Amino acid sequence: MNRLRVMHVVVAGDIGGAERLLTDLARRPEKTSADHEVALITPNRNLAAYFVEAGLLVHDRGPARESPMAYLRQALWGPEPAFADCPRRAPCHGGSKD
Repeated sequence: MNRLRVMHVVVAGDIGGAERLLTDLARRPEKTSADHEVALITPNRNLAAYFVEAGLLVHDRGPARESPMAYLRQALWGPEPAFADCPRRAPCHGGSKD
């Protein structure tokens, strides 16, 4: 039987409790009966490194800007189709696709 595939979308600036909880959850696919991946939008390169070093499969769209205008531009027009085909393409960082 195939395991469920779960894509966690993380839009965050800092490493906090939610990010640690996600890492603890995603590193235990045998207990969750799911393969976990992370779609990441963050200005914090340390957060990207944190997930990669934890061994998670990370789809990172690259550094995000933190400003009202950058948010509006991305929300209304988007820079590119960042994660539309994530499950079908190779990960940007970390982990391995089995």
